[in-house]
Amino acid sequence: MYVYQNMNTQLDEPFVVGVKNRSAEYSSTYYEGPYIPDGVKKLIYMYLSSYSDIMSDNKTPVYLANGSAYWRDLQKGEELFNIIGTNLPTKLRNPPMFGINMSGVRMIGPPSENVAFPNSGYVLPSISVCFFAKWRTVNLTAPLILLRMYAETPNHVSVTVSPVNDTTVRLSIVCGLFSKTYDWDVPKSTLLTQGPGTLYTFVYNKDANTVTFYVGATALPPKTLDPKTDIKLSNSPIEVNYSQNWDAELQALVICRGVVTPTDITSTTEYFLGLSSGKQEEVQKLKENTKQLSENLESCNSQLPKLLAEIENLQGEVRYNAAEITHLRKRVAIEKKACAKAAAGRKEFQWLIKNGMCPRITAKIDVPSTTNTFKHAVPTVTTAAAKTSQIGVKTQPPKEKSSSWFSWFGRK
Repeated sequence: MYVYQNMNTQLDEPFVVGVKNRSAEYSSTYYEGPYIPDGVKKLIYMYLSSYSDIMSDNKTPVYLANGSAYWRDLQKGEELFNIIGTNLPTKLRNPPMFGINMSGVRMIGPPSENVAFPNSGYVLPSISVCFFAKWRTVNLTAPLILLRMYAETPNHVSVTVSPVNDTTVRLSIVCGLFSKTYDWDVPKSTLLTQGPGTLYTFVYNKDANTVTFYVGATALPPKTLDPKTDIKLSNSPIEVNYSQNWDAELQALVICRGVVTPTDITSTTEYFLGLSSGKQEEVQKLKENTKQLSENLESCNSQLPKLLAEIENLQGEVRYNAAEITHLRKRVAIEKKACAKAAAGRKEFQWLIKNGMCPRITAKIDVPSTTNTFKHAVPTVTTAAAKTSQIGVKTQPPKEKSSSWFSWFGRK
């Protein structure tokens, strides 16, 4: 058995399908994603789609379990639908073919009362039921009961197509009293699909107290309900193609709590046509790439102030270090001049000065007048000078062995 599962709620309420010799699960991994137009998406109660091989939980929309097959809600995978019949496909998505052949098939769904808003007393709200299908022929010999939703006696909700003559059928809607129908005579050619698919939409506007039916974006003239009454739904299941004589391929079923507009119908039709042609898949990839690029750009923009602050800090450090270097260069120059001045006229220092090894002056030393000393302050020997003596460089030691500048060089 096949089972269609509702695409929006998590109830164990299957539409069961009888099936034999079902083939293996899909080998592809295409996921349609939540890209159905916003005008419809915000109203969705249930959404069955044949355009995905997998869902957000990486499970397949249709799978076998306990002798039944399940078609799951694309977005949430929380309600199940069963289908009874013999003419069943092995796949729902087999491009360029999509959906299920409804000839000889009946869908039995969750309780009708589930369509009502929670805590509403199961009163039917405004609803729109959209069938995206390829309607091949309208050669009816008996009424086609396209949709049924059950309510407490004496009310009922249904959409039926009945033969009138060779060129005309009668579309009848019951929404309220079981005995009260609202009818339109329609050419058969109007219902036939030209192209991959057409969106057929039943609309009940509770506030306006009207019903209508769209074929594509064309609406039949609305009918006003009489009498106006609240329709309290029962727990009997929703049924699709109860009469099993709909010669069509159902590719998607959307049940909305609310009234869809002609704009919504047009955008949703274009969306489904894009999926059936493969163009929507390309658009989806572009959207995902654009989203990723936008996220990357946003991340870069969020980090930019921090990076600019770090650059400013580094620039400040560079300016500070440059000032320090300039200061040190000036200090070195001054000390070299002082060193040269202190060593002037002393032959002991001529070799050092000549080789650029004048010791760095770090302090002035007062030398007693009783010793043989410089008239000027004597600078302290730098590490460079000390290293010079350590590596054995001869500095032509002075003849005086007891003067104070001798001890400054560490000599004995």
